[in-house]
Amino acid sequence: MKRSNSIFWALAGAALLWGSVALVSASDGVSMLDYVFYFLGGLAFGAVTVAIAVGLLGRGLRKRERLIKILPYPFVIQLVFLAIVFAGVSFDLAFAARFTASRSALERAATDTRSGTGPRAPTWIGLFKVSEIDKAGNAVRFIIGECGLADDCGVVHSPDGTPPIVGEDWYAPMKSSWWSWRRSW
Repeated sequence: MKRSNSIFWALAGAALLWGSVALVSASDGVSMLDYVFYFLGGLAFGAVTVAIAVGLLGRGLRKRERLIKILPYPFVIQLVFLAIVFAGVSFDLAFAARFTASRSALERAATDTRSGTGPRAPTWIGLFKVSEIDKAGNAVRFIIGECGLADDCGVVHSPDGTPPIVGEDWYAPMKSSWWSWRRSW
């Protein structure tokens, strides 16, 4: 393996590691510390990727090479993965996938909580580490992460429609009787 190819594989591996952590972390809320990690990591990988792409394209076009020969495979893998991470974090695709996989377990926990036999937090429900579970009327609320500087994020199962607002709560409808929840202080 050529030395230059080793560098591209190392960069692709680092992008894979950073991106995987970013996707998993973003799938349950983005705290301020997480946001700094995503932003600085994304900025670093983006700057390095753009600089390498410009250099490779400039050199390849001067030599009149075909595009397929200009960009090494590990670099193309890195480009595709960074695009997936950007889309996954920006459009909450990672959260949507994790919620879909956990939905039935969360619904069972909500039913059990209403009947008084629900799980006690902190616990894992589906793919989420739930730090708090509470009832507000017939709505069952699950805190699954942090958002912003000091807020908590979660989901709410509310079969009766919009969950009751407690304090400075904020809700957004999801699927059927599910709502995303942000608890502000």
